Amino acid sequence: MGELIKELLFSYILVTGFAGIMIFMITCGTVKKLKELKNRIIRTVLSIAICSVGIFLWAGFFVCHELYPVSLAYYEYNNSIVEETSGVIDSIKYVNKDYTYVSINNTEYIMVHNDSNTNTVLGRDIVKGDTVRLQFGEKSLFIFDICKSGAAP
Repeated sequence: MGELIKELLFSYILVTGFAGIMIFMITCGTVKKLKELKNRIIRTVLSIAICSVGIFLWAGFFVCHELYPVSLAYYEYNNSIVEETSGVIDSIKYVNKDYTYVSINNTEYIMVHNDSNTNTVLGRDIVKGDTVRLQFGEKSLFIFDICKSGAAP
């Protein structure tokens, strides 16, 4: 599971960097176009507004919403900041190609999945209603290891 989190982290770093460069280039191009405006006050206000929107879009979505949770999970995995618990699976939701949301005892956990590398496949080996043991990140709630109860994680 650690390799999957590492691969996901590095791909999100690349996407965040690429998005930052693109937003920067679009913002610079738009600000240069604003030089055609004669009114200096309107030009300054629009430049500040466009730069602020670009920064908040990049920092808010790409860094805080996408990159931070994966980097927190990677940090917790590498530094063994994990908790272990057991419970019954309430639901399994496949949200996108990278994450699966697993609800266990009314707590929602996140599992990074890759069909080619995962030893335990949710929905095939572990289904709704199974009793499982899992190790997960303390703050990120990313699942690092999951198995049916009775088997050692």
